Amino acid sequence: MSEKSKHKALIGKPPEDMAHLGYLFTERERSYLNKYGAWLDALANSRISPITAKQSEFLKSVRCEKQPKTEAEVIWAKWSKAREELLQKRAAARSRRENEESKNMSSISTKKPFSFICNACGSNSPNLCRCSE
Repeated sequence: MSEKSKHKALIGKPPEDMAHLGYLFTERERSYLNKYGAWLDALANSRISPITAKQSEFLKSVRCEKQPKTEAEVIWAKWSKAREELLQKRAAARSRRENEESKNMSSISTKKPFSFICNACGSNSPNLCRCSE
């Protein structure tokens, strides 16, 4: 597949997590991301190579070598910031969940084992209790 074909195959697809972050963008920005988001993501993350000077300039903006100026650069900078914040929130939530699970597991292992004493016969084992027969 040619590089140009790879580019064309991505046009018209939104970036990953658009469903979770779309509310942060204007209608115009959402429309732009829904059309070019997957393509810009592939370009920004080197899954496709730039084939025009404008795409190379976009990558300079992505790498913080210049301030975002074009519509694509400004929207992508906003998208990148929002996505990074989402990923950080997910990582923090995962860490909290793992800590809670760890605490729960340690509290389970420190609990006293089940003890049984029959009030009628005094047996300390449910298997040996004569009253349950």
